[in-house]
Amino acid sequence: MTGTPTRKERLVGGWAALGIGVLTVAMMYLHPEQLRVPAWVGFAAASSFVWAGCALLTGEYDATRKFAPWLGVLATIGLMVPAAWIALGPGPMECTVMLPFLSAAAEDWMCRSAFGFAVMLGLLILVLAARRSLRGP
Repeated sequence: MTGTPTRKERLVGGWAALGIGVLTVAMMYLHPEQLRVPAWVGFAAASSFVWAGCALLTGEYDATRKFAPWLGVLATIGLMVPAAWIALGPGPMECTVMLPFLSAAAEDWMCRSAFGFAVMLGLLILVLAARRSLRGP
């Protein structure tokens, strides 16, 4: 299966992403004790599924197609929030470095540097997506 996804595949993918996002948000709301991050970070990350699903769905209908790129921008922001929180948030951050045959805890500065780099890449993607959205479909 190669090439451009069919309309049916985009609709199924959109509804699936939307459903996964809504289910995840509901689970975080019902069981906040399971979160290892502030709730707003978790909700922002889960919202990226909701926004991406909505972007796929609105992109399929002429009346709403112009909103799809902006929903993609919101999805990008939702994906950047956890990385920004790790890079810039308060207190020491813990992460794990994983290679094919090695796994070890990383120092705070390593976590912050790696996720800070990810945020910079995310900002570049965000600027490009917003620029594209301003031009329209």
